[in-house]
Amino acid sequence: MKDDLFNYLVATDTLDEFLGNETINVYQCVEDKYIKMKVIGKYKYLGGLEQIDLVKNKIYCRVYREDDPNGFYIVDDSEEDYLYPEDFFEKID
Repeated sequence: MKDDLFNYLVATDTLDEFLGNETINVYQCVEDKYIKMKVIGKYKYLGGLEQIDLVKNKIYCRVYREDDPNGFYIVDDSEEDYLYPEDFFEKID
C-alpha cells in the first residue's frame, strides 16, 4: 500500500506537494520558458497598488528565489514572479 502511494505521487508529480515542498511552474520571460519554483507561502492581495496583474482579495503564491532569498516574490496573474512590497499582502497559511 505504501509503495502504491509513493509510486502514484511520483507518477503524478505531486510528491513534493505531499511532503510540504510545493512547487509551481513560473514563467521566465527572459528565457521564454517555465521553471519550477518552491512555494514558501500563500498570500491574499489587499489592494493599493496600481497593478494590472493583481486582483484585490485574490490568493497568490510567494516563491523562493536563490538569487534573493529574503525578497518578497509573488507570482501574479502574468504567471511571472515579481518583487512586491509585503505590506500589500496578508499571509493566509
